[in-house]
Amino acid sequence: MAAFTLMELLIVIAIIAILAAMLLPVLSRAKQRAVRIQCLGNMKQIGVAAQLYGSDFRDYFAYPNWGLPYSSPPHYGWLYRSVDGGPPTDIELFKQGLFWPYLQTRGVYYCPLDKTNSAAVATTNSPYRANKWSTYVMNGAVMGYGILQTPKTYKLTQAKILGVLLWEPDESQATASNGVYNDGASTPYYPPIDFGCSKLHLPGCNLLFIDAHVEFKKYQIGIAECQATGANEFWWNPGSRNGH
Repeated sequence: MAAFTLMELLIVIAIIAILAAMLLPVLSRAKQRAVRIQCLGNMKQIGVAAQLYGSDFRDYFAYPNWGLPYSSPPHYGWLYRSVDGGPPTDIELFKQGLFWPYLQTRGVYYCPLDKTNSAAVATTNSPYRANKWSTYVMNGAVMGYGILQTPKTYKLTQAKILGVLLWEPDESQATASNGVYNDGASTPYYPPIDFGCSKLHLPGCNLLFIDAHVEFKKYQIGIAECQATGANEFWWNPGSRNGH
């Protein structure tokens, strides 16, 4: 059997290099899609937990862990039990969150791209992130962005819009303001700091709606809705004409 000539070997190597260059972007996109789907799956499970909670508690939304004064008594929210006005450091208080009995696993609370526990984040963004219990935040619309007296919430049937219940905020803002993850809830937009949907899954963002369905929405469409002044799927406060 004749051996390869040097020229033939170089041609084979060049062909392999070209094929690898063609396949890498495809594999990268496939990996991104898999991560996005896993994140949507987590959101879906949280959405089911929200529905089950509503079914068990007279159709009310779970309290969203909206920020509390430090003099407030302990309150139970979707994500954790608050005892001092902020997110707990004790995992047992996290496990007293209203959705924990339905989920029973920490992994569901995190997007696969959330690097909260990495060494790099621990020395940079982590000091600005009081809430490390979940990547996702609940829409403060469930209690009118503080209009209702804590810990009261609206009923699911009072929502006039099929609105967004949970999203991933833009953690890149965490170095500028601790408001991004200062508790378990947020407004869709709080200028000049953008608390709206994140860029983790560009070209879009993952969203959980109040009926437990999930969507991957184009980021530019999502952030435009966050910044809008009228009612939409992000701004759906039942007690306000413009949803804000």
